[in-house]
Amino acid sequence: IQKSGFAAVFFTDMDECANNNGGCQHECHNTIGSYECSCHNGFKLHENGHDCKEGGCKYEITSPVGTITSPNYPDYYPARKDCVWHFTTTPGHRIKL
Repeated sequence: IQKSGFAAVFFTDMDECANNNGGCQHECHNTIGSYECSCHNGFKLHENGHDCKEGGCKYEITSPVGTITSPNYPDYYPARKDCVWHFTTTPGHRIKL
C-alpha cells in the first residue's frame, strides 16, 4: 500500500494588543497576523487608525440582538449631548428593549 504524503503551513500569531494595548486609545482586537483598534460608543476612530475622536451621537441599530450603551459608559452621560438610537427590524417583527 502506498500512502501519499502531506504538506502543512503553520505559524504563530503575535498578540499585538498585549503590548501597550497595540497603541490603541480605546479597544484593541487581535486578529490573525494583525490587529484592529476600535472606539467606545460616541467616538470614531481617527484617520491614524489608533486614536479616538468624539463622534456624532447617532446610532443606526439593525442587528437582531445586541447591547446599547450611552457614550462613555459606564461613566456619566456627557453634558450637552443629545443622542439618537434608530432601530430598524424586519417587517412583521417587534423590538423589545
